[in-house]
Amino acid sequence: MISDYTGDEVLQTNPTDVCADSSSFCGLKDQLYPDKRSMGFPFDRTLNGDDLQTFVETYENMSMSNIVIKFTDTIVDRMR
Repeated sequence: MISDYTGDEVLQTNPTDVCADSSSFCGLKDQLYPDKRSMGFPFDRTLNGDDLQTFVETYENMSMSNIVIKFTDTIVDRMR
């Protein structure tokens, strides 16, 4: 699920943290979750229809796509 972050952004008092990388998954200790929407949104709500395809078809700003995730066992140095 991709959304417009400018509408979902939560302003933090201390945006730099040693665990900043993991904030996109579950937030930072003693900070707000980095998204105004609840964790799991929109899948934390009752689905319209019996399956994901029916759910997606009810929204003009949603679509489904098949993707392939490949594990490459590669370590990439970060630039800080």
